[in-house]
Amino acid sequence: MEDPEGFTPEEVELLEEMTADLAFGILGLRAKERQLRAEVALRKSEERFRTLFEEAPIAISITSDLVRRECNRRFVRLFGYDDCEELRERNMLDLISPRERTRIKPVLDDGHLRRLEEVTTFGLRRDGSEFPMHVLMTEVEISSRKAFLAFFTDMSDRFAMGSMLKESEEKYRTIIEHSPLAFALTDPSGKIVEANPRFCILMQCSLEEVIGRRPQDLMQPDDQHRVDDNLPVLHERGTGSVQARLFRDDGTFVPVSVFAVDLPNGSTMAFIEDITERKDWERRLREREEELRKSMQKFQAIFDGATVGIVTTDLDGRPIDFNDRFVQITGYSPQELMAMRLAYCTHPDDTTGTRELYATLMAGAIDHFVKENRYVRKDGTLAWARLFSSILVDSQGRPEKVLIIVDDITERRRMNDALRESEEMHAKLVSAIPDIVIRTDMDGTIVLVNEPALELGGYSRDEVIGHSLFSFISEEDRERCLNNAVRMLDRALGPKEYHLIMRNGERLLFEANGDVLRDSDGKPTGLVFVCRDLTERRQMERRLKEADRRLRILDGITRHDTLNKLVALQGYIDLERMGNRDAKRAERLDNMERNVRFLREQADATREYQGIGVGRPEWQSLREIWSRAVRNADLDKVAVEADLEDVEVLADPLVYKVFHNLIDNSLKHGEKVDRIEMRTERSGGDLMVVYTDNGNGIADKENLFKRGHGTDHGLGLFLSREIMDITGITMMENGEHGRGVRFEIIVPAGSFRTA
Repeated sequence: MEDPEGFTPEEVELLEEMTADLAFGILGLRAKERQLRAEVALRKSEERFRTLFEEAPIAISITSDLVRRECNRRFVRLFGYDDCEELRERNMLDLISPRERTRIKPVLDDGHLRRLEEVTTFGLRRDGSEFPMHVLMTEVEISSRKAFLAFFTDMSDRFAMGSMLKESEEKYRTIIEHSPLAFALTDPSGKIVEANPRFCILMQCSLEEVIGRRPQDLMQPDDQHRVDDNLPVLHERGTGSVQARLFRDDGTFVPVSVFAVDLPNGSTMAFIEDITERKDWERRLREREEELRKSMQKFQAIFDGATVGIVTTDLDGRPIDFNDRFVQITGYSPQELMAMRLAYCTHPDDTTGTRELYATLMAGAIDHFVKENRYVRKDGTLAWARLFSSILVDSQGRPEKVLIIVDDITERRRMNDALRESEEMHAKLVSAIPDIVIRTDMDGTIVLVNEPALELGGYSRDEVIGHSLFSFISEEDRERCLNNAVRMLDRALGPKEYHLIMRNGERLLFEANGDVLRDSDGKPTGLVFVCRDLTERRQMERRLKEADRRLRILDGITRHDTLNKLVALQGYIDLERMGNRDAKRAERLDNMERNVRFLREQADATREYQGIGVGRPEWQSLREIWSRAVRNADLDKVAVEADLEDVEVLADPLVYKVFHNLIDNSLKHGEKVDRIEMRTERSGGDLMVVYTDNGNGIADKENLFKRGHGTDHGLGLFLSREIMDITGITMMENGEHGRGVRFEIIVPAGSFRTA
């Protein structure tokens, strides 16, 4: 019977046998495949192990008896060998430093190696050098065999790092201990846990006194708040600085600058610098800056307001900056000056010399030069100027600009020329004047004398120049002359009389007028005297006095005879009146009597004022003059007030009669006068003496000072003005009629002086 699939039983059996063989073959192939896969995995595992073993970053050794071993390249290099074969038969102890073998040998016995052993020792390289190493050893089982696995780590770097760390610590400690800055270390709570000696010196306290305290507690209160406010910023940034004032226990404080650094552990290092000196320098710097600012302001003020021209130019002579005065000197506008070179303004005759000096200046042969130059102004006129030129350098010392100071000396040269002419005229005048002219220094030593002095005295110039003036004054006048010379320093004394000694011993009387020579600051530099020989004048004065005496005698005889005749005439008139009944005859007699009375008054007046101009003007106290006039007046109940300066006036000896005459006129003609006043006022450089009363005043001012005006002899005010006029004193009446008189007497400067 056939199978449903179409196979016979034999075929089915054969197929079954073939299927069984095929399955067996497949199983064999699968087993072989698994073997092959295992071998491949083993090879890969071996390769991975070998790669890991050889490329490991640590030295590795595997040994079964501590002698024969397997080791990687790192191990070979660690001990200084070339390949592993050189180390296969080396005992473990041979690779240990001899001085360490005794300590290490017990560690290598079986009992120790059954557990993990870790040791630090010194290895021995092939070249005999030693090195620190860390060894981790343990017993392992490989392929059912006991083996020892060891890992070797070169500790040289770590030892070096340890040494460096120790050295760094020592350096840190040395730096901190010897730092010029104060140092403090605070813990995370902000309290000081460490401080260097400089900090203690700064605070003038011991270390124990600051440990445990916050740095803020050592500060002024306002600084404490500021530091506390800045702490969050410090912690955020990690660093920060602040200035504060630390208080010492003795009450003093020191300004400091604190630089703080946050550490990772929350601590803070603070470096503290005493900035007392810096503050002082900052203060000085501020002061210097302020001084510089003020100096610049002063410079600008000087530059703008200087009386000299100031100009800076480039090295080619083109103006860079200039002041208004320079513009005025040249006459050009600022725009015109900026467009030209200064040489354009220089006079052609001065250009060459000026150019040569500038070339020398630029070459560095001189640092400045001074020269008188002529500028041609815009209008063509010449301006003489004194130039001061100097080089301005930059920060590297290289020439940068030229500074020129221009002093306009045009007027000064004109004045010098005028001065030379004046000195020449003075010299000629001194030589030509017939009077003696002597000039001395402040010690009285003669420095100049004219020819008339030498001719009159009989001296040579060498016998006078360099000698004391006072040695030529007679002994009786010398002390007075010395005193007057000292008094001359305060005020002019006017003419004084001294006897000078001639070379032949004769003593001649001279009138000396002296004055003080002063410099531009008013400081006395010498004395000058003009002396006039009074010999002829004295002889003339004696002759005039004799003639005056004789005239007075004659005048007295004439006046006496005239008065006698007038008395006789008055007697005849009186006799004629007796028994007279004729009116016309009586009228004629009255006229005759009035004429007799007028003649007698004229004679009395001429007797009273006959001394006018006879005596020399004298210095007289104004107060004494007024007192004398008041004493001789019949004032009765009239009040007199005087407010007079204590001065002396140069006037005729009869000047008191002027004031007596004023008082007499007030009493006679003022009608209702009961008060008279006298005072002094200053009018410019003159002295004004004011006389007033409260009477009726004067109506006819035009004829007031004319001869014959008035109800008496008419000579009072006329002669009063004549007396005043002798020394240049003027007199006028400026009162208002009906309100009293006001006489103003003007004494010019030089005719009065302080008493």
